[in-house]
Amino acid sequence: MTRFDTGDQAGVTCRTFPCDRLSLAVRQFNEGHYFECHETLEDLWIEERSAIRDLYRGILQIGIGLLHWRNGNFKGACSLLRGGSTYVEPFSPVCRYIRVDTLLEAAGEFLGELEALGPERMTEISRDIVPRIEWVASEEGGR
Repeated sequence: MTRFDTGDQAGVTCRTFPCDRLSLAVRQFNEGHYFECHETLEDLWIEERSAIRDLYRGILQIGIGLLHWRNGNFKGACSLLRGGSTYVEPFSPVCRYIRVDTLLEAAGEFLGELEALGPERMTEISRDIVPRIEWVASEEGGR
């Protein structure tokens, strides 16, 4: 059992089914609407009082890192991809029905490729490795 399974404030745990706004944020992220995802998750993050807020913060930062990459900001992309991964890592492998482990793996692969290409060639990164958020089946919903 991890600290996220113990039911901190308001009984919020990783096993809690995702709310509609989290589902919307995941859809926005996966569609490449990273700014909109940021806005949705920021509202959840501000309202949340439990440790789960770091999951929201991490996904938000990974998304904004991808927005920076898309906008040509190499330093901002690398920084936020790295920072966001640090925030979500304690929630791996699964939290709120999100496959945190695969998000971490994808973000790490993307960051590694981005750093290997450098700022001059960052636009050459394959769109096939842009991180996406995956859901798990309801039976696997928490740790």
